[in-house]
Amino acid sequence: MWPWNRGRRLGRPEGCRVNVLYVVALVAVACIAAGYFEHRDLRDRYQAHLDRKEAIEDAVRDCEDVQVAIESTDLRIGLLERDQVEREARLRDNENMAQEDETLFRIVVTPDDAPHADGDNATAP
Repeated sequence: MWPWNRGRRLGRPEGCRVNVLYVVALVAVACIAAGYFEHRDLRDRYQAHLDRKEAIEDAVRDCEDVQVAIESTDLRIGLLERDQVEREARLRDNENMAQEDETLFRIVVTPDDAPHADGDNATAP
């Protein structure tokens, strides 16, 4: 026997009317919430929020990549300022760059001048 039925006759509990009111109130709140959800277009707003959040995360990753590139460039610039050999290597890597008293000659190999597969560079008569 349940504690709330002790000493009472069995049958319909007195709190049944209260339970029905709770169920009716719950159904009414659920209907109002569903109507609000549809009226305010919350599904699309939430999807737009997720898209914006993803775009922000991508932008943050891009910023971090740029920061790493900046630090790497700063390091290379520091090496160029301190190391003469590194400076020479970078000057020669860039096209048409030479020091004041140097002359650079660029030799361009054309397909006709390229070595042949048999090792002979002479052209056949």
